[in-house]
Amino acid sequence: LYPYTYACIAAGTSLPLMRPMVLEYPDDPNTYALDLQYMLGSKLLVVPIYNSAGRRPVYFPAGRWVDFWAYEVTEGPQTRWVEAPLDILPHYVRGDALIPTVEPTDHVTEDPFNLVTFDGYLLNEGSFELRDNDGTTRISAVLERSRLSIEVDRVKRRLGFRFIPLDGTPPVEVVQVNGVTLDRVDGLGIDAGSAAGWTCDPNGILVVMIRC
Repeated sequence: LYPYTYACIAAGTSLPLMRPMVLEYPDDPNTYALDLQYMLGSKLLVVPIYNSAGRRPVYFPAGRWVDFWAYEVTEGPQTRWVEAPLDILPHYVRGDALIPTVEPTDHVTEDPFNLVTFDGYLLNEGSFELRDNDGTTRISAVLERSRLSIEVDRVKRRLGFRFIPLDGTPPVEVVQVNGVTLDRVDGLGIDAGSAAGWTCDPNGILVVMIRC
């Protein structure tokens, strides 16, 4: 759904889905000659490995960037070398991004996606405007001390949310959705039959089931 949303934006604005760095950062001269990395939408920095050594320099613009695979945070602007095997595509999530995801399926239909889960790479606050065939769903999230506050202006009645713990972020003790405090529930999963609530999975990721 992330590419679909930005494809809708491309259709309405002519902004491409795959964007050269200078398009997103026109005031940063360091991006003017970068042609071996790109932005996918405005939230993902993609840096393909193009040599057999599995090592390359990456320029990180101003802001904070989260390694998709390791959840490590890099502060920009800076250039640093990254390493990855050829079967891994290094990419980085802009700090505070909310990335919509869905479970893989064995076929594609024209129906709206039934259950969308947002991965929150929150350091402070972020938002996303999701496009789907049933309309637009807007979601925002704020991390303040030990409280995670989520606001949903929705078409979709059920949503999942995964809060990715990053270095320096405090442990969450209270979760609110549209001002209502959710109960913490052991063994909660993100599926159509789950009640609203939140829990932490064995990897430390906070899982929230939202029902509106």
